[in-house]
Amino acid sequence: LALSSCTEGKAGKHEYADENTRFSGKSLQADSDQFRRFLEESHPQLYRFTSKQTFDSLFEVHSRMIDDSMTTQEFYQIIAPLVARVGCGHTSLWSPDGYWDRAPQRMFPLGVHARDGQLFVIHSYNQESPVAYGSQIISVNGRDARYLLEEMLGNIWSDGFIKTKKYRRLNGVFPYLYALNYGYPGQFSIVYREEGMDKQ
Repeated sequence: LALSSCTEGKAGKHEYADENTRFSGKSLQADSDQFRRFLEESHPQLYRFTSKQTFDSLFEVHSRMIDDSMTTQEFYQIIAPLVARVGCGHTSLWSPDGYWDRAPQRMFPLGVHARDGQLFVIHSYNQESPVAYGSQIISVNGRDARYLLEEMLGNIWSDGFIKTKKYRRLNGVFPYLYALNYGYPGQFSIVYREEGMDKQ
């Protein structure tokens, strides 16, 4: 994962990896420690929105989540909430170089627009999709859309936790953020509401 900061520096690995590449717990722990040092030594206002005491506690908790063998996507779920807690729009986390070039053809199939905890279909990446534009998505693979959005927004960086900016980022790259948060399901079961009627 690559961390970009308002210090104009970057930290993290840029190794070529795909969804199945696994990294040892030892190497990921070293990356996590490097990530923490980079923030603590370089960020000019690291504790503006989250206190040092809270950050220290969060780092310890998330460090214990690191397993013996993890994928990029699994490690992202550990690090991304910490980046979001910085509350800095210039401090961001993204996938390694070439990661999306190797992504499987199992990305989220619908273009969506999220607002106020709701998710609406605005276009489809699959011309054969039966979901009408303007439909409201109720759930994806059994996960309630409102809960899904809360999880994803919690991993997105913005200045001072401003939610409108988080929504803007989410709407711009939803399929990619979905993959980083939930992986690449073999299929998508989408419950949606079209003209007052729930469909699947």
